[in-house]
Amino acid sequence: MIMKYKKINPILLPFEEMPGSCGFFNPYTIVNNGYGCDCPDCEEHELIFIKKDEENYLNTDYPQNILAMRMTKRNLRCNKRLAKKFVKKAKILISNKNNKKLKKYGMRRQGKCYSFSCPLAWQADRDDIEEYDPDFFESDFKPYPEDQPDNYVVQYREKL
Repeated sequence: MIMKYKKINPILLPFEEMPGSCGFFNPYTIVNNGYGCDCPDCEEHELIFIKKDEENYLNTDYPQNILAMRMTKRNLRCNKRLAKKFVKKAKILISNKNNKKLKKYGMRRQGKCYSFSCPLAWQADRDDIEEYDPDFFESDFKPYPEDQPDNYVVQYREKL
């Protein structure tokens, strides 16, 4: 039996078109103006609260303190030794990439969709544009040698 494989080739596209072809794109989030990424390998992320189908930002520099308070039913201000213990556990939980444990405490990690931190595509430079779309390079970039592309990405896609 002969199996047919689809060829996967890199293509150049504007960043605005990439979310339409990405299966991890999440437009229903408050993070990054609706440009959310649910890919587990996303580098840029933010912690958010979850309240009955509603998301809220975690507006603090110390998310481990809020998570520590959610991990215990006791008042952490009363017992310094307990507070340090739970804050230490919260820091470990935040640094871990496991979203299931965060959801237990009403928080989750929401990725941000950026061209420079995407695990599925990379930000295109002049050489990428010249290689993957020579006609576009000739018309828009060759006459202006100092111009750098700022909103193009190279993504692998199936060619049927």
